[in-house]
Amino acid sequence: MLAFRSEHAHLRPKAGWNFGLEEAGLRVSEAENGSAAIHKAGKECFDVILMDVQMPVMDGLTATRRLREAGQQVPIIALTAHAMKGFERTVLEAGCTGYLTKPIDVDKVLALLARLLNGTPASTLMVTNVFPLPNRDQRVKAAEKAPLVSRLADHPRLGAVVRRFVQRMPEDLEAIQQAWRLQDYGTLAALAHKLKGAGGTLGFDEFTEPASALERFANERNGPGAQDAIAEIAGLVERLDVQGARHASEVQIA
Repeated sequence: MLAFRSEHAHLRPKAGWNFGLEEAGLRVSEAENGSAAIHKAGKECFDVILMDVQMPVMDGLTATRRLREAGQQVPIIALTAHAMKGFERTVLEAGCTGYLTKPIDVDKVLALLARLLNGTPASTLMVTNVFPLPNRDQRVKAAEKAPLVSRLADHPRLGAVVRRFVQRMPEDLEAIQQAWRLQDYGTLAALAHKLKGAGGTLGFDEFTEPASALERFANERNGPGAQDAIAEIAGLVERLDVQGARHASEVQIA
């Protein structure tokens, strides 16, 4: 997700959504319907208007036409749950700059607003809590299962590599969670790809499926899917015998 700041507010008709726009550094003013949006836009200065197409009193496309007739040049983005064939032409003819379909993808909204407003990256602290890390309660059942042991644990040449993998996994998990906190999907996909290959190669086949899923979800920027995959991976990490692996390495070195 791209967080950015704007010196001015943007207007959105009030429809019960919350995109986390204020958390991303924007000032937001809401209007209950198209008529109220016209009234506000005539009295205040906005950088962007997000216009819900279906609203009571006055629909979004009618409101957009009225705003254009009044000389408003601000970008207007239509939001709709029904993007039928030919809808793009309809919204453009009404005066909209473009449109987004529901359910709204917050990443797409903020990326679009960043382009329209020439936004600059904001502190990652602003978005840390937008997508919380997987809750420990989601992993209780997995953590209660038997310890996770590699099928190559006793391999004469790979045993030491397996133990290093086990020792390093808490740190690697933290890196995955950090990428999640920052919503850095590129890094998240790369870490998932690495885990997918290393886990299978070193006999921890249980990591292959969730790591593959995490890589796919990260590439798709699918937040909920990535969150579930991270929760599953974290549950597997909790089943690794890190202390046992560390002890085995120390004994071997001794």
